[in-house]
Amino acid sequence: MKPETYRKKDALGMPDPELSEEELTLIYKGCMQIREGKGENPDNPLTGIGIHGFYILIELFHFRAEKQSIMQVTKDGYLDKMECFHIVTGKVLVLYNLVSE
Repeated sequence: MKPETYRKKDALGMPDPELSEEELTLIYKGCMQIREGKGENPDNPLTGIGIHGFYILIELFHFRAEKQSIMQVTKDGYLDKMECFHIVTGKVLVLYNLVSE
């Protein structure tokens, strides 16, 4: 779905129309991984979206990061545990993101 189409149907007008093509690509990569079940546990984290990509991805779904902790440091980077809350419902969501160094 094109960002403009999604934005028209989104209650908060997401994704931000000011995002660059690179940022939209990060969101797309993150969405495809979530669709595949990635990010829900530390053994199958989100990858390749970095810190910024993670934040704009969760913002798309109206979440904000509340608590971040580094769970593990490896030769491939570090594994972040991110506790997020939904800005409307208050629902808490925990996601894992492998950040390459």
